[in-house]
Amino acid sequence: MARSLSQSPCSANRSEAPNFMGPGRQSAWRLCGLIVLFFCLAAGKGGPDGPSAEPEWTGDWYLLVHYRDREGVDPGQIFWEDEVWRFVATPGGIRWTRHPHAAFEEGAGRSIRLPSGERGQSLGAWWPNPKQRAEIEAGLSLDPFEMKSKPLDLEAGGGYRSRSRPWGGSASSVAFIAHWSVEQTPEGPVFRKRDTLASGRAESAEGEAVFHTQFVAENGNAMRGKFRRDGRFEGEFWLWRSPAPSGGLVQ
Repeated sequence: MARSLSQSPCSANRSEAPNFMGPGRQSAWRLCGLIVLFFCLAAGKGGPDGPSAEPEWTGDWYLLVHYRDREGVDPGQIFWEDEVWRFVATPGGIRWTRHPHAAFEEGAGRSIRLPSGERGQSLGAWWPNPKQRAEIEAGLSLDPFEMKSKPLDLEAGGGYRSRSRPWGGSASSVAFIAHWSVEQTPEGPVFRKRDTLASGRAESAEGEAVFHTQFVAENGNAMRGKFRRDGRFEGEFWLWRSPAPSGGLVQ
């Protein structure tokens, strides 16, 4: 069952001015009420479903993805990847930070030795063992290597989107533009990352990864849904709060 992702930030209590007040005092009370209502609306807190309520999914999350490459040599081969995501509420929206290298002390099953002698990521549907699950529950160390972070602005419809800057480069220049967004749906949040490589001499190339939540645990501490990327990679994902609240991880 999906949970509602917005809570009422404020509610307005209306009361009639006492009858014994004179017309001047009644007008003053009405004026005060209008001023309070104006500031509530200006802050985006105009009602029980106001989009400015802090989303329930703020905090740190461990992400695990299982997927297949439909255009690969073996379309049935399962691959996996994981990250740590952090969402922090800001005055104008949220900040989404991605740590693409999850740091585990217990590395069993996560890597294999390649013919070259180096270590590489294992294949298949890797799943954390009890020791690794305990690390997720306790909170993983955040590896700063290749970390990416973006502010997302709150939109009128309740979603969040990173700021777009028009690109007006010369014919010889190349620009990499990343757009991140979070859309709130009845099923749960939809996380989207779209990358654009723009060049003045060639057509722009785009890639997009979408994490479409289809299930949110009753306690709000786990999500599961469908994953797709660039039209060829498809699978499913899991998100767990890390560190996990009391009660441990939810399957």
